[in-house]
Amino acid sequence: MTNPFVKPPSVDKRLMTPRTALVPSPTVPAGEALDNWQPEELVDGALCFVLSEAAIYQFDKFSASAPSGNTVIATIKGTSVLGRWLLLPLGAAEKAYRALSYARPNTSGVGSSLSALPLVIATWTRFDLSVHAVEIASLGDLSFDGDKAVVVARDMTVQIDWYLSWFAIGGTYHYEGAVLVNGSVPAAGSRCIDYYNSISPAMNSVMTGTTIIDLVKDDTLEIMVQAIDAPDEAIFVADYGNLVVVEL
Repeated sequence: MTNPFVKPPSVDKRLMTPRTALVPSPTVPAGEALDNWQPEELVDGALCFVLSEAAIYQFDKFSASAPSGNTVIATIKGTSVLGRWLLLPLGAAEKAYRALSYARPNTSGVGSSLSALPLVIATWTRFDLSVHAVEIASLGDLSFDGDKAVVVARDMTVQIDWYLSWFAIGGTYHYEGAVLVNGSVPAAGSRCIDYYNSISPAMNSVMTGTTIIDLVKDDTLEIMVQAIDAPDEAIFVADYGNLVVVEL
């Protein structure tokens, strides 16, 4: 409880004007350095932002800690006088992370395959809407649309890793997979072309890709496929796939 008879220090004694650096240098005059503050004119707990460190320091009026790198700074009065500027640790913002599985497991642990909708040559196609992807991990400002896409909650740079184990039943031979932004544009560096072996139609092939791109708020990311050759009753099946998005 605040004592009504104790007047708190004025703001200018608690929140100091920013300083250029921790200590003077040939390019930083003494008056622009953090250590130049006189301890008598500082209150316990005073804060000061230091531009060179892009960090906030808090003054401990009764500290006698030994100066240490950029974490403990003595005042102009030296180490024999109490008072130290201490680096104020601030929790780093959580990085965004999202992982989806494109083979939704059921209670028995057996994955359910996803078939692409009827393929049209050179047209990016979603997987069958009746089978959803499932979220397998999440953190930060990325969300899951409940279907097959990751949604970006704010502007960010991300790394995208995707993997697709697949096979085809009849039809064309060449297929391409990618992670599409907003369902329309392949993320640069994410495209992968693979060849279907008609001799062993049950043999799985693998598509995979890793890339780094910039995204803006509300962008979506989703694995899609397209036929390269003219399809002939092609059935493209993904029996296992992952999409992992990590903010850098």
